[in-house]
Amino acid sequence: MSDTRQAATLRIAIFGAAPTPAWLEATARSAPAGLTLALFGRCASVADPESNDAEGNDRAGCYERLADVDANDATGALRAATSRWPGADLILLRAGTALPPYWIERLLRALSEPDVLAAGPLDNCDPARAPLPEGSDSEAPAQTIDMLCYRHGRHQLLDASAVSPLLSAWSGARLRGVASEQITTAAIAAQLSPLRAVLLDHLYVADPAQGLSGPPIPVAGIDAPPPSPLGELREQVAAALRSDAAFSTNPAGYPGLDSKPVVLHVLHGWGGGTERFVRDLAGADTERHHLVLVARGDFARRSYGEEIELRDGALSDPPLRRLVLPNPIRSTALAHRAYAAFLYLLTREFGVNQIIVSSLIGHSLDALRTGLPTLVVGHDFYPLWPLLHRDFGDRALAFDVAQLRADLDGSGNAFEFSERGSEFWQALREAYVAAVDNAGAMLVAPSKTMMANLLHLEPRFALLRHAVIGHGLAPWPANSPPLPAPPDRGRLRLVMIGRVRSGKGAELLRAALPGLREHAELFLVGAGSDAEQFFGERGVHVVLNYRRDDLPALLAGIAPDAALLLPTVAETFSYALSELFSLGLPTVATRIGALAERIVDGLDGWLVEPDATAVVATIARLRNDRGLTYALVSDLEERGQQSCIVCHQGTKDQDFIEPLKPH
Repeated sequence: MSDTRQAATLRIAIFGAAPTPAWLEATARSAPAGLTLALFGRCASVADPESNDAEGNDRAGCYERLADVDANDATGALRAATSRWPGADLILLRAGTALPPYWIERLLRALSEPDVLAAGPLDNCDPARAPLPEGSDSEAPAQTIDMLCYRHGRHQLLDASAVSPLLSAWSGARLRGVASEQITTAAIAAQLSPLRAVLLDHLYVADPAQGLSGPPIPVAGIDAPPPSPLGELREQVAAALRSDAAFSTNPAGYPGLDSKPVVLHVLHGWGGGTERFVRDLAGADTERHHLVLVARGDFARRSYGEEIELRDGALSDPPLRRLVLPNPIRSTALAHRAYAAFLYLLTREFGVNQIIVSSLIGHSLDALRTGLPTLVVGHDFYPLWPLLHRDFGDRALAFDVAQLRADLDGSGNAFEFSERGSEFWQALREAYVAAVDNAGAMLVAPSKTMMANLLHLEPRFALLRHAVIGHGLAPWPANSPPLPAPPDRGRLRLVMIGRVRSGKGAELLRAALPGLREHAELFLVGAGSDAEQFFGERGVHVVLNYRRDDLPALLAGIAPDAALLLPTVAETFSYALSELFSLGLPTVATRIGALAERIVDGLDGWLVEPDATAVVATIARLRNDRGLTYALVSDLEERGQQSCIVCHQGTKDQDFIEPLKPH
């Protein structure tokens, strides 16, 4: 319904004690332009607020002062309003009520549903309507509680026998057939059926004079009340209040309700650089809401889509929605009825405008069949090829069916997936290519190397729109210490950051270690459980895990001379390199994949062949001529670490945001 039509058929009746002019002005600004606010009784004495709202609409004359109407409660206001404006839709609002953004939009949506006589929010007046569990309370601001209800509620209209005394909406057309003695907000007469009163599980208002408390804990020996339809919401809100996300300085807002477009990311539950990309992009983009559909499963079972979670862009706890799949997705499903139905509901409920697919591990190809504009981001080459750590830069390989069979036969126990037959993976590849093509998806890769390898692996993708956009890097905390100049030591100190596993440096480090330890002391920072093989090795120190924001302090304590990145298969981007750049630490890296593309040999770092002898020779040269590392660090500082400034300012993320804009 347009604002003009709403204004012609809707009245807001404000009753109770006289509100402040500021509250009245804020309420008027939140209502559709041209809508009349009727001020009952003592409310009529409030002076006129500002005449124009933020959009320039003239609010002068939108108040009807009815001092003679004696309505101190909602029921009195309802009877007075129906008598004065028969047939008009009504909103009853107690003066001073704490109202969240978009309160009127949500009420009017509920009122437009069939057979709804009255609609009301959750509140802090009656524990039965409180969005908190039994025996709990909260001092969180009313808008925080409302935002959590909107995010975690199922956006349902729950049948109710009464509505809030603070706020309610009433259908004028349906009120015409109701006798005046049956008109009350405290108890909706059962004989009015099929007309019904409903409670919105996704709208909360509050009396500022009192706190919010959940229902009392049942007394032992007395029958407990039946379970509340608000039970799940209450637990979700309580869990969210226990997390820092509820009080974030960058709240998630109201996706699907406010004017911001909504982007839905499709992501596996493995963490790593793919998750990092989603977090950083969501944090850098202030023009859109970002939601994330995450597949959860179990590595030991090699089953990665047992649950599907919807989370906000910060991946905060608890999830906004969760679906336990009755038929789990082990790798990727060609189609999945329950998954598709869940995805459809989410896109409708939150008004999703665009899909960004970062990983289909644990998901269904239905993620590519929403009919919405879709971007596919290349973090790896799955599901075109099931071996995740293959050397996709080898142009001598055809990556055909014969190669697929050979790779699967030789994959051994380290293969991440339970499906071993080439027929499944070939069928998945064909279905994936068809789904991407039918979606008209745009392909985005973080490096030229990644894009070239992708198009070599699947030449049919060359016909699609594609772009190369490097990943941005979220800034370090403001109090992060700078890295000190390394002191003159007998041996170098070298760091490797990130997981040390097969293909990502483990083999080459193991082969080079006997020679390396003669020239350097090694620190493996965040190396993960695979680095346990280096426990006890002379001159090797292992930190299994660390918080990302603690990295500058960790490296400052080590005071390294340089870093090592030794992958033996092509990296698609390397967040580790971005972090090392941003901290001004020169890097020795293998001349392979995106590392060879991003590092200018002798300027940003040193490139070596993926060979143990070449690595040791370069480190020996740096040890014998410390001026090489000092000069490179000084050059990085003089150039202002330009590549890092791009990351810190979010320019790369802003570049990625461009394809999200309508064309």
